[in-house]
Amino acid sequence: MPDMDEAQLNRVNRAARDPVTGKSVTIPGYMTYREWYEKYVEGKNGVANSGESGIINQASKRDEVQDVRQVCRLDPEIYHCVTSDIATDEVVITEKQIEHIKERHPDDYEICERWAETIIRDPDYIIKSEKPSTAIVLRQIEENGKQYRLVLRLKTSKDPEDYKNSIITFQKVKEKEWKRLLRNKKILYKRE
Repeated sequence: MPDMDEAQLNRVNRAARDPVTGKSVTIPGYMTYREWYEKYVEGKNGVANSGESGIINQASKRDEVQDVRQVCRLDPEIYHCVTSDIATDEVVITEKQIEHIKERHPDDYEICERWAETIIRDPDYIIKSEKPSTAIVLRQIEENGKQYRLVLRLKTSKDPEDYKNSIITFQKVKEKEWKRLLRNKKILYKRE
């Protein structure tokens, strides 16, 4: 496209999937995906590499107050199966991830609020995730007899100092999906 002027380049747009929201977005023709990601994803919401790691980066918003809620402390011994390099036991959830849960799984957020600490501290299963230092945490809630999946990104020593373990998403899992996860994914931990 070197023969095109800037006006023509602006008209040659392409679609991509936003790694944070999962929604379809348009990348201007003159921009590489990396440039778009750095400008519109990393630059606007304070999440570094959110599509890759989902872990919060407070350093990128030092002048703003982060909307971060403390959830609980986890037992590193339980999560050692995910990575032996867990740098903190503190678990948080960002306002952005709360909005994600409310938008994508609207009936599940109240359960998340009430049960996230229990799920993290006493999971039924921890399943291997495709993403590094990330766990899929499964738990059946006795209160309503339903199963839930929580995705948790763990902070390692390679992450910046001010990162925390963070909840990426939370949702109800149907019985069929629960069984598929246990059958097809690598189980790292099972509650005795």
